[in-house]
Amino acid sequence: IGKVFSEGGDYEAKALEHVERHYAFGEIPEGSKLLFKPTLAHENNFRSDLDGFMSYFVGNGIYSEDAGFAIKPWSKVRFDMHGTFITGPTATVSGIYYFTPTATPDVEVKVEYTFQFIRSKLQPGQLKICLHHSSVPFSPK
Repeated sequence: IGKVFSEGGDYEAKALEHVERHYAFGEIPEGSKLLFKPTLAHENNFRSDLDGFMSYFVGNGIYSEDAGFAIKPWSKVRFDMHGTFITGPTATVSGIYYFTPTATPDVEVKVEYTFQFIRSKLQPGQLKICLHHSSVPFSPK
C-alpha cells in the first residue's frame, strides 16, 4: 500500500483490496463484529466497519486522528511470533512486529500484536482476520 502511495498510484484501491482479502468482512455472525484496535488510535480506539478500517490504513478523513498507517513510508516489517492458540475453527497468534521507517533504516518501531483468524466461508481454504489488536508496548517513563 505504501509503495503504491509513494509511486502516485491508487493506494486506496490497494488498501481496499488488502482489507477485503485479509479481514472477515461479510463472514461474521449476525450480532458480532470484526474487532480492530489500531496501533495509533487514541480517540476512536476501536473499529469494526470498513470505513473505520480504511480511515486508519489510508487516512481518508473519517477520523481526524488517522494519518494513514499503511501509507507511511515503511521499508519493511519483521514478525517475531510469541505463540499460537488453535481451537475449533479459530486460530490466534500473538507477538511483536517491527516496522522499519524508510527515512531511518537503522531504527525499528516495536508494536505488539494479536490476531485471531477464522476459516472463510466465502473463500474455502482461506483464513480471515476477525480480531486485530496492535499496540505500542508499555513504557514506564
